[in-house]
Amino acid sequence: MVFKEAPTGIKFALGENVKRSNFRVLLCRRAIAPRVGLWTLPAGFMECGEASHEAAARETWEEAGAVVVIEGLHALLDVPHIDQVHVFYRARLQHVDIVPGQESLETRLFAFEKIPWEEIAFATVRAALWHWAGNPTPLPPLVKTIHRNDSSRSFLTVMSDHK
Repeated sequence: MVFKEAPTGIKFALGENVKRSNFRVLLCRRAIAPRVGLWTLPAGFMECGEASHEAAARETWEEAGAVVVIEGLHALLDVPHIDQVHVFYRARLQHVDIVPGQESLETRLFAFEKIPWEEIAFATVRAALWHWAGNPTPLPPLVKTIHRNDSSRSFLTVMSDHK
């Protein structure tokens, strides 16, 4: 991660339902720029003195009112054109009572086949979601560099990169 006075790396948390019988992902519809109105995983910047998994849990609470237990690393994506590293975690929801925070217009749990792919805000989120692909068994973490032009590529192209 790149550090100036405060960390600039972004982290995300994947969510799944409590019962584990119907795996879903927690998405938030963005209320803030960039990409207002599009869907993303709960995300934000780390605070000084905070571990990345702690930041993921905190941001999930702030953006979706969701209490999660971080279960492990899901993806580590370098985004050099914006000087960031995006860290995605697998997480288990402690309850399904989710509510949008100040930075979210809406929060919802999606089955993989119901994810609104054309409304996903960022290429890194798209890549992390595709790596999850609704699989209840944790996969080895995805490690990849996302280049500037990846954000304009179709989600089918991004997904085929991960097979």
